[in-house]
Amino acid sequence: MLCCSPPAIIASFFLKIDMAKSLAPIVMKFGGTSLRDEISRSHVLSHIKHYADSGERVVVVVSAMGRKGEPYATDTLVALLKDVGHNINPRELDLVMSVGETLCSAFCAHLLSCSGMPAVSFNGRQSGILTDDNAGNAEILEVNPSRIVESLDAGDIAVVAGFQGVNERGDIRTLGRGGSDTSAVALAAALGAEKVEIFSDVNGIANCDPRQVESSSYLESISVDQMLAMADEGSRVIHPRAIAASIKTKTPIVAIGGINLDNYKNLLLNKANFLAISGYVWKNKKLKPKDAIKKLI
Repeated sequence: MLCCSPPAIIASFFLKIDMAKSLAPIVMKFGGTSLRDEISRSHVLSHIKHYADSGERVVVVVSAMGRKGEPYATDTLVALLKDVGHNINPRELDLVMSVGETLCSAFCAHLLSCSGMPAVSFNGRQSGILTDDNAGNAEILEVNPSRIVESLDAGDIAVVAGFQGVNERGDIRTLGRGGSDTSAVALAAALGAEKVEIFSDVNGIANCDPRQVESSSYLESISVDQMLAMADEGSRVIHPRAIAASIKTKTPIVAIGGINLDNYKNLLLNKANFLAISGYVWKNKKLKPKDAIKKLI
C-alpha cells in the first residue's frame, strides 16, 4: 500500500529517485490523436526509436486514443454509462474513464515491442501515483516510480497510462481533463528527468488565435511569465496543474507541435521553468487559468 503525509506544496510530494544524471530518463507524453492511425503511430515510433537507439532511457506517457465518437476515446466510453442513466457513481465513472489510457498504454507497449523496442506498460497504481480521494479531479499526493525504474534498468521502455492514480484504498482516481500532462510532469520530477516532451497535433503556440487571424504565427519559445500573461488574456493552453507542477519541481517542458516529422517545433524554453502548449484547451467556468495557477503555486 502506498502511503504519504499530507502535501504542503507540489515540490514536496514527489519522491525523487536518486540516480546519476546520465541515467535520468526522457519523459515523452503523446496525446490521444498521436496514436489514432498508422501514419501518426509511425511518427511516434520514429521519435522514440531515435532516443532508444541513442541509449537513452525512455518513459512514454499516453492519453486515450482518438476523440469523441471513436471507439477508445474517453468520451465514447463514458457515453456507454450515460446511455443507461446519467446518475453515475463517481467510483464507477473514474474506473471507466481510466480505461482508454490503460488500453492505450498496453497497445503502445505492444506496438513498441513488435517494432524491436522492448516495452512494458504501467497503469496509475503500478506507476506509484498516489492521489487524494477527489473522484474525477484528483490531485497527486505522491509518486513512487520504483517499478518504472526497475523496468528502465532492465532495458525496457516504460509506457505509462496518464490521467490516473489510486487513492489510499487502491481505488482508481482520474486527474481531470488534461491530467495526462500532469502525470508526465509528476513522473519526470520523481524520476529526475531533465525535461518533459509533450507532443500535440497542433502546430505550436500561436501569437493569436489562428482560427480567427489568418496572419497568426507560431512562437519559437515562451517563458512562464509570457504563458501566464497569455492565460490572463484568456488563452487556455495548458492545465494549471501541469503548469504548477512544472514550476514547483523546476521540470522544463518541451512542446512539440504537429504529429509530423517535418513539422516538429522544439519549443525548448531557456534553461528552466518553462512551458509550452500541450494541445489541451483548459475549460473552467469558475476561474481564469492565471488565477487557478496562482492558487496552486
